[in-house]
Amino acid sequence: MFANGGGGAWHLLSEYGRYMPDLDLWVIDEITSPCVNTGDPTMSPADEPMQNGGRINIGAYGGTVEASRGLWALVGDLNQDGIVDLADQAIIAVHWLEELEWMRGI
Repeated sequence: MFANGGGGAWHLLSEYGRYMPDLDLWVIDEITSPCVNTGDPTMSPADEPMQNGGRINIGAYGGTVEASRGLWALVGDLNQDGIVDLADQAIIAVHWLEELEWMRGI
């Protein structure tokens, strides 16, 4: 599941974002390669762009700044800084009492 393996583009397809170096932009695919977020669990994904799923990708760009993005690993990490903390709770608190327009009168 590569962008264009036959054409030399070995970036993994991803619904969360895949880098296109020839255009220097990120694109969204309809499917995600099973190689996204399935690399060696002992290796740090710190060099991969956020949202990196907390685990490196398998393949040529795994562990690099051009790695395809994956599903964020920490559900409660609302600001996606890699830590679930009071900053995330502050985001919840700010939105807690907001009311959706369509819910008025229910």
